[in-house]
Amino acid sequence: MEKYFREHGIKSAALYNSFGGVYANMGNHDSSLHYFLRGLTVAKELNETEDELRYYNNIGYEYVKLGNYNKAIEYYLHGIERATTLKQLRTLGILYQNIGSVYEKRADYPVALNHYLKALTALEQYGQPVEVASVYTLIGEYYLNQKLTEPAIENFDKAQVILEKIKHKKRLAELYEKKGTIYILKKEHEQARNMFDKSLQMRLELGNKDDIASAYYKIADFYLTNQNNLADTAAAYFNRAIECNSKTKNGLLQANCITGLGRVALAKNKYDDAADYFKTAAHVCDSLKLKKNCTKTINGCRKRMMR
Repeated sequence: MEKYFREHGIKSAALYNSFGGVYANMGNHDSSLHYFLRGLTVAKELNETEDELRYYNNIGYEYVKLGNYNKAIEYYLHGIERATTLKQLRTLGILYQNIGSVYEKRADYPVALNHYLKALTALEQYGQPVEVASVYTLIGEYYLNQKLTEPAIENFDKAQVILEKIKHKKRLAELYEKKGTIYILKKEHEQARNMFDKSLQMRLELGNKDDIASAYYKIADFYLTNQNNLADTAAAYFNRAIECNSKTKNGLLQANCITGLGRVALAKNKYDDAADYFKTAAHVCDSLKLKKNCTKTINGCRKRMMR
């Protein structure tokens, strides 16, 4: 297609976006950048402002993937300047979110929060409640990552009000789980369990097996880590997660659940059973090249067995 367009003198900004998107999905970020940058040049030549803004965002995102935060910020800022001129509020909000996340990765926390708040202002003016709720959630996560539980809950609550009003079950399920994590940090375990239960119920209603399995795992881990003498209850939820996950084949989740059963056996002083579970989990990780994801947890459990 590229050859045909070139031979016939056809210029298309969208064509390069398609190429870049394919390479981005393959994890080949150098190639995706190559096509996105070419597309940006064409979009400017043709004065296709919508494509131009899309490219600024995509190029910034690819530079983030490559760990080049300075270049990411450079392109996000170009996008913000153009979106402001063109009064494209939705795009402006998205760009502010993305640049905020880069500043947060660089530990420039006040600057990150400032951009998140600008994103919130732009999206509230645009009038899209789902995206406004997403920014409140993002700000809540920002505070949660710094272990600032009260402002985190405050922003999650604002997102919850919006999402419950429009009955967006998928986002609500995710939000309830995040709030459960906060209540664990506050050692308010009854509130945490209530949030995890609500998340699970919504995911059961939606029927996504992968999400359901993750919810079972979260509850199992909660029981095992935060509740005394409930190892058997935790094991029941780990097994539910494994059963549900068998339909989706999420390798990392499977390894984590098997490791969880090993932790249950360890809590009950069944060391041989624990060792078998850890060996099985390690085998799953090795077979799926997930060793880095699993080794730390498994090795930590093995050290406890050796004490």
